[in-house]
Amino acid sequence: MPEDEIEVGNVENFQSEKNQQFSHQALVMIAMKKVIEIGCKEMIKGHNQLIETSKGTKIIHVPDQRKEYVNSIKNLKSIMVCDFDKDIRHHLKDFLKTEKKKKKELLELQDTAWNNLKEFTKEKIGYYIQGYFNGSFPYGEMFLQEQVEIYRKIFQQLSYLTGRLDFYKTEEFEG
Repeated sequence: MPEDEIEVGNVENFQSEKNQQFSHQALVMIAMKKVIEIGCKEMIKGHNQLIETSKGTKIIHVPDQRKEYVNSIKNLKSIMVCDFDKDIRHHLKDFLKTEKKKKKELLELQDTAWNNLKEFTKEKIGYYIQGYFNGSFPYGEMFLQEQVEIYRKIFQQLSYLTGRLDFYKTEEFEG
């Protein structure tokens, strides 16, 4: 058989080695590392960037790092949900209540701003959907900044939880 061909063997009775078990702690560690990597950088707003190439202009979308940060913490929270204790549930309930309250406040301010606009300005904006942030107003950006701060606190509490669960425990061995 030539070297560049792949041969698939019999996989019916395949079993992995016993030391290659699923590790919840490893998943948590990977998700926490992702949060830390995103959180250590300057969190810039998403935007499109024009790049000049020999073939012309190319548009590259740069994702919003603030949204990536919040989503990475939501992902971590989803992974750790089976580890939640009474303490973390209490903190999360408070943080998520604060997030919901802030969103409601900012959407109400946006509604008031929309209702106070002249008709020709509303026509320039083109559309307005009540209950959703509109990019023509600053309230969506304000909410995102609030969300980043709330999710920083959630990440802190998740970090404390890993400490309470002894996720940082080292294995002892004899040399």
